Formats: sequence, structure tokens, C-alpha cells
Amino acid sequence: MEKNQLIEIEKYLKSKNLSSAVFAEVYDHFVMLISELINKQEISFPEAFVQTQIKWQNELEMVKAD
Repeated sequence: MEKNQLIEIEKYLKSKNLSSAVFAEVYDHFVMLISELINKQEISFPEAFVQTQIKWQNELEMVKAD
């Protein structure tokens, strides 16, 4: 994954106001899932990123509620 793509993931997750511990954990999961989608489904980064955001939407909302 390119540096600008990693920065895009970081900016998105920072906008969710997660604690630093949760941010680090979720960031790793986002990077791994996006990489997996790109490689296995042969889709673009933007498409994989959107799919990952949708998949994690409920989990991120629950973390914010805590």
C-alpha cells in the first residue's frame, strides 16, 4: 500500500476520535482488510477502503459510545 493511502486511512480514523489504543488496533485491521480486498478481489484502493468503512461502521459507532 502506498504512503498516501495509509495517510488517508489514518485521517479517516482520526476523524472518528478514537482513543490512541483503539486507533492503533483499528488502523491495523483496516490496513490488513484493505490489502486483502485489493489482492484477493483485485479491486482498487478506493473501492476496498469504502467496503472496509462500511464493514466497520457499526463497530466504530459502538467504540464512540463507550
